[in-house]
Amino acid sequence: MTRSGRRRELQGRALVAGEAAGPALVLEAPLSLWGGMDPHSGRLSDHHHPQLGATITGQVLVMPSGRGSSSSSSVLAESIRLGTAPLAILLADPDEILVLGALVAEYLYGRTCPIVVLPADHPATIATGDHLEVHGDRVTLVQARAAPAAGERDPGRPGPGRPGPGTLDGRRTKGTMTDRATPPTPTDPLADHPPPTRRPADPPAAAAIDGADMRIRDFSALTFDCYGTLIDWETGILAALRPWRSAHRVEADDEELLAAFGQAESDREAADPTAPYPRILAGVLEDLAEELGTTATPEEAAAFGDSVKDWPVFPDSPEALAYLKRHFKLVIVSNVDRASFRHSNAKLGVTFDAVVTADDAGAYKPDPNHFQLALAQLAEMGIAQDQVLHVAQSLYHDHVPAQRLGLRTMWVNRRATHTRDGGATPPAPVPVTPDGEVPTLAALADLHRNEPAG
Repeated sequence: MTRSGRRRELQGRALVAGEAAGPALVLEAPLSLWGGMDPHSGRLSDHHHPQLGATITGQVLVMPSGRGSSSSSSVLAESIRLGTAPLAILLADPDEILVLGALVAEYLYGRTCPIVVLPADHPATIATGDHLEVHGDRVTLVQARAAPAAGERDPGRPGPGRPGPGTLDGRRTKGTMTDRATPPTPTDPLADHPPPTRRPADPPAAAAIDGADMRIRDFSALTFDCYGTLIDWETGILAALRPWRSAHRVEADDEELLAAFGQAESDREAADPTAPYPRILAGVLEDLAEELGTTATPEEAAAFGDSVKDWPVFPDSPEALAYLKRHFKLVIVSNVDRASFRHSNAKLGVTFDAVVTADDAGAYKPDPNHFQLALAQLAEMGIAQDQVLHVAQSLYHDHVPAQRLGLRTMWVNRRATHTRDGGATPPAPVPVTPDGEVPTLAALADLHRNEPAG
């Protein structure tokens, strides 16, 4: 769905260089991350902040400056590690504490949260919901408000000769970050990254939905991929591989290991679709060893095959699932075996209405068997296919086969804050566009929570 907006190029100063794109969340006041933001959920927790409860995950955070404790650097680094950090941070004033946290995370985890200072005399208005693209020291702004009719003044912009609200010199109003007035640029369509069509004073969006006809509340069931969506399998995979990597002095960084894993896993699953998942994992380690010019002992392969039980849950998954359970039937469609999933299910803390694993399907996704079995079980519950939304991280394993069957899909883009694409999932074999996108499962719950009923 193509939407239009005013497009402006802003020149700033990059304190931490990088690239990011997403909706703006403009804070009305400075924020101390230490005590002011929960790194596990990405929500603002400072009870004195006017935007208490807002979620910064998956947003480009725009604020005057940081505030308070130097421990904010450790909170930012931890949120970057967990994937709950903002996509980027735009400031009116430099903040060395935030820069330190971003640099530490980049060094330790290979994930970048760009930080850019915009000068106070920059001719631009940033409002919550506007789309922002950060490229080094340049920021592209696409405003969510529709262009006024010819000869009509834009009510969201100051009149001639008057400073706008929310200026970077500190005279701020709710939900905006504004420089001095400037003539508007022509309306320009933005097809690839449609901004939310909301007023600047509205709450921050939790997701981007392609198509005004799609409402989360119109669905009756959610089918979930588990690993990569609900369970942090990349952290689990790397934790299980580190002893082997250290013992054999394997010279591959985390992202290289994940990419090699993704290819080896998909090859093994295609070659032996009825093999139990622990055997697949054990074989993957043997394949990684061969590819990287080393060996893996039978004990190391067996330990890796048994590692699923140790893979951690994403911090936001249990609470979000508990909320969604009150409103939807919940179904798992997973590529692991039932025994391994039982360990993960205990960590997720919710009773699913149906569970389909590779044991049940006799195959591994992207084979369609999982989805067909899940739809058949939902049909027995009286839920038709058009009432089902598939929720998943992997474009390769989930979105391509689900959409081929006619399902609508929501992308939980857990890797939105990574500097490199890929991870443990191979690229999609064909172009695919999910019907919606959220950065976390908590954001999906927020989307439902904030969506008008009816």
